[in-house]
Amino acid sequence: GPPLGEPFGADAMLKAGIFDDPKPDMCFAIHTTGFPLNNVGYGDPTMTAASTLFIIKIQGKQVHGSMPWLGLDTMPVLAAITNGFAQIYRQVPATEAVTLSIGKVDTVGRSNIVGDHTVVQGTMRATKDAIMSDVENRMKRIVEHAAAMHGLTATIEFEQQVPSTINTKEWIQKLGPSIERAAGGADNVHVVPPMMAYDDASQFIRAAGGLYVMIGTQNVTFGKDGKLEGDMVPNHNEKYYVVDEGMELGVRLHSYVAMDFLAGK
Repeated sequence: GPPLGEPFGADAMLKAGIFDDPKPDMCFAIHTTGFPLNNVGYGDPTMTAASTLFIIKIQGKQVHGSMPWLGLDTMPVLAAITNGFAQIYRQVPATEAVTLSIGKVDTVGRSNIVGDHTVVQGTMRATKDAIMSDVENRMKRIVEHAAAMHGLTATIEFEQQVPSTINTKEWIQKLGPSIERAAGGADNVHVVPPMMAYDDASQFIRAAGGLYVMIGTQNVTFGKDGKLEGDMVPNHNEKYYVVDEGMELGVRLHSYVAMDFLAGK
């Protein structure tokens, strides 16, 4: 990704002229989710969050577990980093949606050996692009100072920086009729809150215009209070499932939107 403080995501791509020649006309993207069948949800304006993959490398000194004073243990540094990250939520306005998760930790130690390094991977997301650089700077400060506190060194890198997906009023109005027709009527199309998921379709929608929507593919219904009822399983879960009928809606959506757009409707 670009250095801290540089344009984020699609802004950097536009600055570099990546989309100048040739410029696509429109990008339409869909994703399955645990909504009722034949229902479509879209954000107005924010659909998905901005995201970055972070990689933390903590350098220590290998030593036997019986003589820790002769080495440099990376585990206390990792503990300090995770505790520091938990405080970031208290350092940004409570009205800002930010989430930070560590999903993978690799080290070279064993039960009786303190390894010489640890590598951590995780994801940080926010619904507003503007807050991403601020949170990245806070993470960098925590990582470096947590290591220094214990006499070690650590670095953090940010990769795969993707901006939030914004559905503009213009494109909602342009593609709305096609989406409603594919879904079987306006009653099956809903405005949904911003999601902390991300999708790199946002890069192309920002550059060329277009829309991002979620389609229902599970055996659930909307209750009286609007909450989902039934066998809902969230995305990226080992039990996630898709009902074939939901995929038919996806085919109709892509077909209707493409044909109507190309026909100038």
